[in-house]
Amino acid sequence: MIRVGLADDDALVRDTLTELLATTEDIRVAWTACDGREALDLLRSPEAPDVQVLLLDVQMPRMDGITLAQRVQEDYPDVGVLILTTFVADGVLNRALAAGVRGFIAKEDRVSTLADTIRSVAAGNTVLSPASSAIIGGWSAPTTPAATSPDVSNA
Repeated sequence: MIRVGLADDDALVRDTLTELLATTEDIRVAWTACDGREALDLLRSPEAPDVQVLLLDVQMPRMDGITLAQRVQEDYPDVGVLILTTFVADGVLNRALAAGVRGFIAKEDRVSTLADTIRSVAAGNTVLSPASSAIIGGWSAPTTPAATSPDVSNA
């Protein structure tokens, strides 16, 4: 059984994901947190169940997902971190990967994709779900002058 810690500041997202993952045969949410600080406290708590994967929102109060991912990488390197997102702003992808994040899943992905992504991250792989790939692909367009498309407005 893969045990997941879930941190998101939206209670509806936490509850919905917990219920959806309960429909899988091999994944359960062991605990939920409303922000990164609470998630870190749960990771450190001897009373909280150990988890193999953390599913984190990027933007949360008190401690965001990327800051938490950095702490997890330092203190709990065997825990896989998966970012749950609706968008990827400039710099988030690079910061997240540098912090040890092993995957990205979009909130609009299907539960089967979410489960497969969690399984892959638990196995030690780095993975992007199909929807997160599309989001990140749109963000990571070339920005150097030589790589941008030519100006055809004067043609």
